[in-house]
Amino acid sequence: MNSGSGFVPTTIQGERRWHRRYAIELDMRYKTLGKQVIEGSGRTLDLSSGGVSFSVGQAVPSGLAAELWIDWPVALNGISLRLVVFGKIVRSASDRAALRMYRHEFRLAGRLCLS
Repeated sequence: MNSGSGFVPTTIQGERRWHRRYAIELDMRYKTLGKQVIEGSGRTLDLSSGGVSFSVGQAVPSGLAAELWIDWPVALNGISLRLVVFGKIVRSASDRAALRMYRHEFRLAGRLCLS
């Protein structure tokens, strides 16, 4: 695929996606937005700059807008962080879903208790 700019995406070991995926499992919560609200928790399966694949406890229909709250593994000056991702569910099965990311931001989640 060539966008006319001369840039052609490279494949990563046969992968044809535009964004490199990183297999990382983090605790998270999700909520669909709009008329059909579905909430739950799960774990990320992989992340990229373009999306998130995650486990779900119930089927989440494709096409719904959603918000994910991902517990980030690195703290900032002793304060835990949460990655908040906004996007659209593009694939779904009974135990997993994939979200195309439109926007993301880090938020402070709270002070860590260090013993």
